[in-house]
Amino acid sequence: MSNSHDISLFYPTPATFPSISVTGSWCGLMCDHCNARFLRTMADGAREGVYDSCRNAYEHGAQGALITGGSTKSGAVPIDYGELERACTLTPFRVNVHAGLIEEVPPVLRSVSAVSIDIPPSTRVVHEVYHLERTQDDYFSVVEALEEARVHYVPHICIGAEWGTVRGEGQTLERLASYGCEEIVLLSLRVPPGRGGMFKRVTAHEFEDTIKKAREMFKCIGLGCMRDRTSKKEKMWHYFDKIAWPSKIVKDELARSERTFHTYETCCAV
Repeated sequence: MSNSHDISLFYPTPATFPSISVTGSWCGLMCDHCNARFLRTMADGAREGVYDSCRNAYEHGAQGALITGGSTKSGAVPIDYGELERACTLTPFRVNVHAGLIEEVPPVLRSVSAVSIDIPPSTRVVHEVYHLERTQDDYFSVVEALEEARVHYVPHICIGAEWGTVRGEGQTLERLASYGCEEIVLLSLRVPPGRGGMFKRVTAHEFEDTIKKAREMFKCIGLGCMRDRTSKKEKMWHYFDKIAWPSKIVKDELARSERTFHTYETCCAV
């Protein structure tokens, strides 16, 4: 891969681009790899509502927000799309929506900056890690619906979602590429605290092998913020077009390189 193209670095903070959970700390699935712990770090949109949460962030100078939350038993994030539509009238204000397994595409999603959708690497992950009685095909049905509705969506793939085993990621990338999808975000499994007996860490070799496959298929690949930040994995920064919250390793190596970089205070999906 050529190292001649520009790279974008993203630093979203609660002040510039807050993550707002429409369910507070509640989740109906309690997936093995998350167990709702990430929701507890987010702004509580259940208390204020989507519109008021976004308006408050906007009035305090935020550039946008991620609208997300815990999932229902069906795999959807219970977003009030009427309030989301009002939030989209705030200008300029960029909204990234994590909607989960929606049954149909609300028209307002054509107005947001991006829809982020997590794509599991297998149905086994859906059943045994997400505790969800759906299939991987259901996630691709959402991709098809977003494509048909001409919504800008950015798939996220967590490498090693199967408790640290890399299996199915390559086929999942190929299937996404077949839809004409040009941009994806890659993550690597973070072993939950105190659960090392259940999970294993994705090796640097497995991580790099998956990145190389993605690099061949997609115009733009991002390195997401929810990732395992080992030194070997962080040194693979040069494969990416976008990096969320670059580590010191990334920043030091980038400074020594000939790459031109740009910084932003939003999430990497928008």
